[in-house]
Amino acid sequence: MILTNSLPIDGYRGLAVKNVLFRREVPSDHLVFIFPDVRYPSSAPLLYYTRELLLAGGADVLAVDFDYPEEPRNLHFLDDVVGIYETAELYHPFERLTLVGKALGTLAAAYLVREDKLPEQAELVWIGPPADAPSVLETLRQCRYRSLVVAGSCDGSHPSVGLKARATAFGERAELLELRSNDRLTVHLFEGSDDNLERPGEPLVSLELLGSYVHLLADFLELPVRSSGIINR
Repeated sequence: MILTNSLPIDGYRGLAVKNVLFRREVPSDHLVFIFPDVRYPSSAPLLYYTRELLLAGGADVLAVDFDYPEEPRNLHFLDDVVGIYETAELYHPFERLTLVGKALGTLAAAYLVREDKLPEQAELVWIGPPADAPSVLETLRQCRYRSLVVAGSCDGSHPSVGLKARATAFGERAELLELRSNDRLTVHLFEGSDDNLERPGEPLVSLELLGSYVHLLADFLELPVRSSGIINR
């Protein structure tokens, strides 16, 4: 049985950070943080199924939501990230730690990596690192933590260049190939999707992309879950 409650997380200037802890009656020793994007909450499809997979695999999951009326300033955001991590450490001790960051959430993961706040055996999942966040890509190049990096080949977060921005973010795959030179990273580019792993106007293709991601994540984290084999093509 999965129970839910919120942790008393104080972020910037003591303001509460929205969160839900999904846990078992006897807490799991595997804790997962889900850091979403401002415009893509932890309840949205990609992160919802990430959470459900990890719960099925025996983990407890802390899902937060960043609620800013405007683009977050660096200080606000980092204070929130520190508050989230330190509160979780206090209220939910863990032996295994997994961080999942989506877009803005990858900045949270990158900050915790740079500040050496994570245990050596931490595992990280980076979804759609922003094209305009060189600090994240630099952190990934040097990252010593076992990581899964996933991105769509078309990124709709940059309207000035439409769905071609991912070619800029990873060069003609140049930066993606560079990330692959770090043997701690498993890098997967989903062709023809945006960073939500969706193809607008093609719901069946979007569902296939989502399913492929969930299988990839389960394999990467070596979770004790299995496919039903229900879907036949």
